[in-house]
Amino acid sequence: MKRFLLAAAVAAISATACDEASAPEGEEGAITVHAYIDHDASGTRTAGDTPLSGIGIALSRDGADIATQTTGADGSTIFDGLRPGSYRIRATGSLPAGAMLVSNPEPSAVINFRGDPVDIGFQFAPLPASISGRVFRVADDVGAENVRVVLTRAGTTDTVAVTTTSATGAYRFDLLAAGEYQLEFEEAGAINYGAEGNTRTVTLIGGQASALNVNYTGSIHITVAQARAAAVNERVAVIADITVPAGRFTSSGDTRSEIWVQDATGGIAVFSVATVDSAMYRLGQRVEVVGLRGVFSGQEQISGTTASPLVVRQRTGGVVRVARSITAAVARTLADEGLLVRVEGLTVTAVGTANTSGAFNVTTVSATNDTLVVRVAGDDTGFVPASFTIGSKYDISGVLTQNGTTPQVKIRFPADLVPATAPVMGGIVINEIMANPDSVPDSAGEYVELFNYGTTPIDLQNWIIADNFGVDTIKTSLVVPGGGYVLLGANADPALNGGIQVDFDFKSDIALANTADRFTLKDPTGTTIDSVAYVSGGVSVGASRGVMDPSADNSNVNGANWIVQTSVYNTRDKGTPRAQNDGYIAPAGSASAAGLAPAPATRSARLSCLAATAATTAPRDCPQIAESAPNSPTGSSPDR
Repeated sequence: MKRFLLAAAVAAISATACDEASAPEGEEGAITVHAYIDHDASGTRTAGDTPLSGIGIALSRDGADIATQTTGADGSTIFDGLRPGSYRIRATGSLPAGAMLVSNPEPSAVINFRGDPVDIGFQFAPLPASISGRVFRVADDVGAENVRVVLTRAGTTDTVAVTTTSATGAYRFDLLAAGEYQLEFEEAGAINYGAEGNTRTVTLIGGQASALNVNYTGSIHITVAQARAAAVNERVAVIADITVPAGRFTSSGDTRSEIWVQDATGGIAVFSVATVDSAMYRLGQRVEVVGLRGVFSGQEQISGTTASPLVVRQRTGGVVRVARSITAAVARTLADEGLLVRVEGLTVTAVGTANTSGAFNVTTVSATNDTLVVRVAGDDTGFVPASFTIGSKYDISGVLTQNGTTPQVKIRFPADLVPATAPVMGGIVINEIMANPDSVPDSAGEYVELFNYGTTPIDLQNWIIADNFGVDTIKTSLVVPGGGYVLLGANADPALNGGIQVDFDFKSDIALANTADRFTLKDPTGTTIDSVAYVSGGVSVGASRGVMDPSADNSNVNGANWIVQTSVYNTRDKGTPRAQNDGYIAPAGSASAAGLAPAPATRSARLSCLAATAATTAPRDCPQIAESAPNSPTGSSPDR
């Protein structure tokens, strides 16, 4: 303030002393104005920003507009020849669509007395855009579920976002910057996207919602039974479990393998996969198979061509399928063609000569004089003609198929050939209990596994199961083969129950408590065959408990013969449904090649009597097994 008064006094004296001109106003200057979309939100112009042309810019001084100009192609305009002083700048007219001004709408600019240039920026931010649509079949409006959709910037490989379609085939991407994008739709299953293929290009405008629907023909996944019924050369897609792994039925100098897959509806051959991928395409691995439905010498199969290649992808949640026990007479009808089967009591009548790849036929006959050919596919199965003895009787497992019109069982492993022996009187035991699954609700994922540790098949039709909360009866035929398993579960849908294959789904009022309960198995007469119980500590979250020695006392899940299972059968739950338990101990004193044993003294009389009863029509008065395990508390309820 003092400096200002001194300067004013000097000026007054000078004006009085001499008649001189007033001080000069200073140099003229220029204001450059830039309008741009600030893509990186940096607050300054960068190489990736978009200049905005045609934006009206007004320049004012002392509250009055003195000039108006429009930004050029580079998004800028210049006001020059400006006297020193303070100015204001504002954007006029229509602002760019899809963007909003994020900087000062009316900034100030000062031209100093030296006339130094000034830069002013109008920064715009793009409004977010979105794109959504459906992938659906026009013929019946069926949406393609779980199809992966990948969004990239057009002309690049940089992934912006990924999503999967809903049950109706819907997808959506939000909060996108304006620009050109590419959408890539997964070629899932047997989907055909037509001449346009599986990619689409779309230009998004800021602040606008764009829609893009994609039509397809074909289907994503069908059952094996539906695939077998499809027209020849129709492209099909199934999800099933491998029953014949890579490296067993080989061709082309052992470089390619025929594998077989099976779901709840049937089985089919897949030709072919690389033999070196045997670790990938192993027994029990669940796979997605996409290819052309075909027939080779009467054998149903899925294969591929150069124009329509075979696709085999690994999936999670596979199970080792148990062979279906059938007679030679049933096998000859080919009603179970494609399935893994077991035919017992076949006597070898002729053994063929192996060809250069080691393949040969074995002719057998059953006790009912039904002839059945056993096909050895080659050296990789582990069989040679000397593996079979004419006149010997065998139980044989393998896939049932045909050569021309001749039924045959294609045998896989040495373990599929078992010398037939007298039945071992074992029996049915409650072998594994999952009371508290973690990946799905208890009401969907609970299961009880039964195991036949003898060699005599036992039909559970009209048998009764019960726990402390409910009772159910197995109304239909349910055969447990010797050495085989059946699974009783709360829900038969693998999509809901944690990926398991249930042989019988029990009533909802059978609800395994998470604290204490008893599960009982009774034959059609109401006699208890097996009964197990548990109290607090007998249930683990996300893990079943399984019997170690099936011939020993299993009445108490808290006891020493039960062990928490450690094998994972889905993403989180541990157990061995329909498979040998972790910690399994083979019964001592085995009487057969299968390593099965008679029941111990506390169970042998009951189980031997039951097995003998199953082989006759005469009723027997078999002793009842004592229920020594503790009961659950009265009035307890399942913890769901």
